Amino acid sequence: MKRDEIRDKNWNRELLDKGYFIFQGLLNRDDIPIIKERVRFIAEHADIYERLGIGHVKEDQPNARNPLHRFYRLNSPAYHNETLWKKMISNPRTVGLVRSILQDDFCVNAGGFFLKPPKHGSVTPWHQDSAAWNMPPAPYDPHEPVMFDFWIAIDRATKENGCLQLIPFSQKLGRIAHQRQGNKLTEVDPRDHGYNPEQDAVACEMEPGDILVWHQNALHYSGPNRSDKQRIGLAGTFIAKRDVPWMRAIRPGNKYLDYLPVCENGHPLDLPKEFLIDEDQILAMAS
Repeated sequence: MKRDEIRDKNWNRELLDKGYFIFQGLLNRDDIPIIKERVRFIAEHADIYERLGIGHVKEDQPNARNPLHRFYRLNSPAYHNETLWKKMISNPRTVGLVRSILQDDFCVNAGGFFLKPPKHGSVTPWHQDSAAWNMPPAPYDPHEPVMFDFWIAIDRATKENGCLQLIPFSQKLGRIAHQRQGNKLTEVDPRDHGYNPEQDAVACEMEPGDILVWHQNALHYSGPNRSDKQRIGLAGTFIAKRDVPWMRAIRPGNKYLDYLPVCENGHPLDLPKEFLIDEDQILAMAS
């Protein structure tokens, strides 16, 4: 897919019909090393972010020598870094693509960096993201997505290193019941709903800088990293500005971050000052 195709296709229709798509080359390839260095900085100072009350990190291998191999997830800090915000979230190409889907200015909510170290990395079972939002029947035109999920690849994502796998058209099931473990929604078995994941799932393999977009009701899963390559990506949810009041009503509290506005009248916005954590501040606290 060429880099100038944002306006050449109905991405809204693509998402609603098939349940997902991959847009290649969303980010500038030259920015990938810069982005990865910022992720490394966050990993190296994860304890400082937690002391500031904005850390939501999950360690996978606490004793790993490489800080990028320590963590399965680096959540909130991803949305407190000005460089990451400008190069990934409020990047004009990101803004253009997301507005073409939602037909509105938009906000970002939840998510963060997911890291799968070589020969390691957790398995995420089959599920729908809408289940975690406890979304009621939608008071909006069902032909317009109220929000959607995304994954921006920082490393190459392959089936071998645990890329996301998804069942096309499965969003047409609507929201389905998930198995629970304690208070957590855990998983769903696609076979209970007429799908054979071995035959029906597609591996969403990506190059650094590509973005995967999928419907909240699409069944998806990711396996372990069986390769000798790291797999890092930024995930989250984009929500149309017009729907934020409704989302606040059904999910008023969010322990990770609020609904951060990304653009206004199509123009990218800076990261709100109250969310900005300067790296010099982190270094000063670490010294």
